[in-house]
Amino acid sequence: MADPNSASTGAQQAPTGTSSGQHSDKSTDDTSGSDDQRTVRAVAGPYGSDSAEPNADGSGPDGFPIKGDADSMLYHVPDSRFFARTKAGVWFATEEGARAAGFNPPGSH
Repeated sequence: MADPNSASTGAQQAPTGTSSGQHSDKSTDDTSGSDDQRTVRAVAGPYGSDSAEPNADGSGPDGFPIKGDADSMLYHVPDSRFFARTKAGVWFATEEGARAAGFNPPGSH
């Protein structure tokens, strides 16, 4: 009579590696096939869900190709002439995410 997928399963399934905290049972179940990508996006970076902290070596996480410079509040896409010389304090998945976080493209000041 009881549904085996009801709230009782939440007590048995502890989140493993996810720290979104919003939907602990569902996010664990729903991301089983794509854990690597979902884990990165499940934890919002310093400027929201479309941002990520740099890796230990300063590179961007997979899926976050846009560098953000928090000092200048500028973002740089990979084909930007400033991309190679910019040290990213944050990485963005999209230009829209960078703009939503208050960053602008170079030359917009």
